Amino acid sequence: MNLILLEPHELTDGEAVVTDRRARHIAEVIRPAVGDTLRVGVLGGAQGEARVLTIVPDSVRLALRLTGPPPPRPRVHLVLAVPRPKVLGRVLQTVGALGVARLDLVNAWRVEKSYFGSPALEPAAIRQALVLGAEQGATTWLPPCAVHDRLMSYLAAPPAEPALRVVAHPKSSAPLESVVPPGPADCLVAIGPEGGWIEREVQTFEARGFVPITLGAAILRTEQAVAVLLGQLALLERL
Repeated sequence: MNLILLEPHELTDGEAVVTDRRARHIAEVIRPAVGDTLRVGVLGGAQGEARVLTIVPDSVRLALRLTGPPPPRPRVHLVLAVPRPKVLGRVLQTVGALGVARLDLVNAWRVEKSYFGSPALEPAAIRQALVLGAEQGATTWLPPCAVHDRLMSYLAAPPAEPALRVVAHPKSSAPLESVVPPGPADCLVAIGPEGGWIEREVQTFEARGFVPITLGAAILRTEQAVAVLLGQLALLERL
C-alpha cells in the first residue's frame, strides 16, 4: 500500500478515521508513531500527507494536509475481454495501478459464459480490486467501469472518441508504434481473451476503426498483455 486512500465521505473538518484493513496495514506494516506522517489521497481527488493523531487496534485517526492536485485523467481507454474470475482481480489491480481513462469489460467467443455469473464481476468487487491497484500505483484516479455481456452490442455503438484505436491480435504483424505516434494522444485499445479474438470479432473491430497490432513475438497471458500494452503506450506518450 503506497498510498492510503480515503473515501470523500470519511473526511470531516480536516480529519479522517480509518477502521478497516487500512488501519490494520498502518498499525501492523507501516507502524508509525503518533505524530508521524503518512502519504494519503482522496479517491477522485487530491493527495497529500496525514499526521497520525491516534492509533489503536483497528482504528487510526489522521489530520490531513491535502496540497497535491488530483492526477490528470489517463489517456488510454481499455476494452478487455473478461478473463477467468481468478485472474480478473489481478488484472483489475494492474489497471488500477497503471491507470486508464475508462474500462469496458466485454464478452467474446472464447470467454466462458459462466464468468458473467461470478461474484468477481459484481460492481463492489470490481471497485475494490481497482482501489487495491490504485493504492499500489499511488494514484487517486479510479476509472469508471462497465460490463457488457454481448460484445457485438458494445461494438454496435462504440464511443465516438477517441478516434485512435487499436486491437491486440496475435496474427497481426504491425507493432504498436507503427500505429500509435509518439507523444500524448488519447487511444482506445482492445485486448481479447486468452486464445485471442476470433477472426469475425477482429473484422468487426476493424469496421469500427480499430487497427490490429501485435505486442511482440511472446505469447502472453491476459494480465501480462494488459501490463505490456499499457507500458508500451506510456513509453510512447513520453517520447
